[in-house]
Amino acid sequence: RRFREESVTGGDIFVAAMQNHNPVVSWIAQEPLPLVPDIEGYSPYDKNDAGESDIKGYEQYYESFIDSYNPETTAAIKRRIDRENRNQQILQQGGAAGTFASIAAGFTDPINIAMMAVPIAREARIASLVGTGLAATTTTETILQATQETRTWDESMTNIAAGVILDS
Repeated sequence: RRFREESVTGGDIFVAAMQNHNPVVSWIAQEPLPLVPDIEGYSPYDKNDAGESDIKGYEQYYESFIDSYNPETTAAIKRRIDRENRNQQILQQGGAAGTFASIAAGFTDPINIAMMAVPIAREARIASLVGTGLAATTTTETILQATQETRTWDESMTNIAAGVILDS
């Protein structure tokens, strides 16, 4: 889904970066799924008389709807996807500021900060740094995968590889 072009502020860019690239903020910002009863026989993939399913326009995210057993849950998942896509658009519109904010959001990740505090013996420094970077980035990406509907495995694998290289 495309959102209309608007001018973005520094605050918009900061919030978008934190929500998309910081696992703690991503978890906090994630809209909870509604606690409503399942509707027997409901599937967001079923087509109505007009030939449209409840996920029309969201087909590329079809896997996000696997555990949706009522329209309210389907609607909440759509809102999550819209928020994440809007954040990506804001970061892209922000240009260099969007890139910088995304990197800063990763550096302020409490998992990375905690891993940087781990003492490392001088002789094992390189191996420890690689291992620490791998552990921190993998943990971060696991949380972001769990809290974001639009995050791809390719994106996570790229971020893990970059984290290992940058932490070395």
